[in-house]
Amino acid sequence: MAGRNISERPSKAPEKQSSPTALRILIVGGGVAGLTLAATLRRSGIDPTVVEKVPHYGDVGYVIGLWPMGRRVLEHLQLGHRFDDLTVPVNHYAVHADGGHLLRRFDFGTRLGHEVPQVLKRATLLELLRSGDGDIPVRMACTVDQVDQVEQVVRVRFVDGQTAEYDLVVGADGIGSQLRRLVAGEVSVRSTGLRLWSWWAPDVETEVTDAVHEFWGVRRFFAYNPTTGPLGCAAVLPAKGEPTTSAELHTRLVGIAGHDDWILDSLQTSPQLECFNLDDLRMKNWVFGRIVMIGDAGAAFLPSAAVGASMAMESAQVLADELTRVDAAGVPEALQRYVHRRRARVHAIQNRSRWLAPFMVPRTRIGCVLRNAALRAVPERFVIDEITRWTPDDATGPPDGQH
Repeated sequence: MAGRNISERPSKAPEKQSSPTALRILIVGGGVAGLTLAATLRRSGIDPTVVEKVPHYGDVGYVIGLWPMGRRVLEHLQLGHRFDDLTVPVNHYAVHADGGHLLRRFDFGTRLGHEVPQVLKRATLLELLRSGDGDIPVRMACTVDQVDQVEQVVRVRFVDGQTAEYDLVVGADGIGSQLRRLVAGEVSVRSTGLRLWSWWAPDVETEVTDAVHEFWGVRRFFAYNPTTGPLGCAAVLPAKGEPTTSAELHTRLVGIAGHDDWILDSLQTSPQLECFNLDDLRMKNWVFGRIVMIGDAGAAFLPSAAVGASMAMESAQVLADELTRVDAAGVPEALQRYVHRRRARVHAIQNRSRWLAPFMVPRTRIGCVLRNAALRAVPERFVIDEITRWTPDDATGPPDGQH
């Protein structure tokens, strides 16, 4: 079968296609991966059921940076221009030592042109994806508490007691996936021993609105990111002995940003402070019969490379591409092709995010000194080339028939 590059931007909005037989698909998790998959399937005439455990989306989450591979998926969904209007391009990336001294400033805009990463609030991205093919219906405050596979169907019981049968169930419910626990048992995460806090600084204005600033210390890290709305802030500290209040977090970070330390005062006024452990996840198997894990539910990335959302969107697009080629009987083969197209790329980029975390937040002062020296010495071209490797001409792998 001749393949098509689904990363290419269509010249016009494609008409919906009818699948060979309308697949009954359940997507567990209405986050980035789940909504991307739902929007892509709906464009091909497949209308999945989407459930999400939180009662409402609201203003959830943190800053998300999307690299060009993420934007390509949005272009496929005819959302590229709307995405541009909702995001801030990262034309400059500044890395500072603990105390605020500038170590390196990378000019992404000049080197990468229109391929620079773009940042926005996670809630904004979810809203955009949900509008990808009309208003995607999502059953909120709902998830799965039992699954049984019988012959060619998956029987599901939801937490509200309702039951249904599906040809395929997709786990897109994050690193703490309840569905994964039901089908694979407890799966160990890989811990860095670090914890990330994020918050919004709505009243903070900076002179440069297209630059990300990061401050790398010994076992501590701070960053602020511009968006079209409030400034997004993030901090990393050891999980052991973690702060329990905004005031304690402020105390632990004092001095890290030098002349920008005043931005930390936003901790006292931010209405919401979120935190989570910096863990990632790598599974031997993504597929369990007619159940498949995508996004963080199957391969979670550390935020050090800021690439997890883009990779989840890529994977969702590839899975949708395979599913639109089959009927219910062909689902198992489609899932194996999906794994074949994605596993090597997902693991390679996951490896890069793993080595970046200890480089950015070393455990010792000597490690910090060596890191700063390496950062000053590395050619900018090397950093840019490493970034562009993340988005090859066809980041989604060979379509069926070209393995």
